[in-house]
Amino acid sequence: MKSPKSLQLLREPDEPDSWRFVFPTCVRDFDEVYDKIQDNWDYTDSKPSSQIAELESLIERCPDYLDAYNLLAIILENTGNLDLSIQVWERGFDLIRMAIPPEFDFDKHQINYYVLSNRPYFRICYGLAEAYIQRATRLNNKYKFLKTWNFTKAVDIFENLIKVHLSDNVGARIKLVQCYLSLNRYKDVLKLAAKYPDGASADVEYAAALAAIKLGDTRKANKYIDKAIHSAPLIAEILLLSLPKQPKAFHETNLISGSAFEAYYYWLHNHLFWDKKVLSFLETKRDLIEQVKTNNRNNWGSAFPPNERDEYPAIFSLQASGVC
Repeated sequence: MKSPKSLQLLREPDEPDSWRFVFPTCVRDFDEVYDKIQDNWDYTDSKPSSQIAELESLIERCPDYLDAYNLLAIILENTGNLDLSIQVWERGFDLIRMAIPPEFDFDKHQINYYVLSNRPYFRICYGLAEAYIQRATRLNNKYKFLKTWNFTKAVDIFENLIKVHLSDNVGARIKLVQCYLSLNRYKDVLKLAAKYPDGASADVEYAAALAAIKLGDTRKANKYIDKAIHSAPLIAEILLLSLPKQPKAFHETNLISGSAFEAYYYWLHNHLFWDKKVLSFLETKRDLIEQVKTNNRNNWGSAFPPNERDEYPAIFSLQASGVC
């Protein structure tokens, strides 16, 4: 495709329902500059102020460089400037909206995550929506209408990310159910879970069980909670603790599936949704939780002869990880 003068979303020639973002030439020209700034942010101890200045300069010279907006917003957020980071993400988001032609239909057309030129779109949208969640959670109950407004803005973005790429490589569905629960939109939680009949993620399945209980649908609640426990039993176990401790060496970037890290991260962001009613339902699943944990332990390393199996990792136990 020929490079346009500004960011454009164009239809793939041989796939009428598939679209890709096409950037002006300056984006490619500044790739090395951007990569150097990102490496300095990721791997050096240089002051954020220098990276902020370099990204500002890059954006001034190439206003359509979406990843520059994303990285600048991340740095600003990490240095305690959430509102300013949202403004930067919103500027990148505005460029995306201007690039989308009227004939593009979020309900019918696709933006493939695996096409590299589409990745900045996903990064900008996810970053902005997550920042709206962060701003909502920092507001106290005095400003409930602002909390609702921020969660709703995040919902609009996450829903579109899933519409254009259902397999959801960025985890939009996980954040989306958190927004739905915050807005008491329980039917929407179940609609989202139904889009993934082969399994969405433990977060979505636990949310679906919770939503079904709230809606009085015990059959669906049992279906989803059983699936969730088989996927991540430690999440159910940690929800039944009164005050879990942070696991040893916990880090939010190391959320191994089925681990105590994953369970604690889920608890941090979702335990307030699990009131007495839903916890009472979860209590009835204690035997299943223990059964799944035992099966996981017994099956660990089963592909190898018994004398060649490693010990069951402590990270897959709340007790061994120091949570309880």
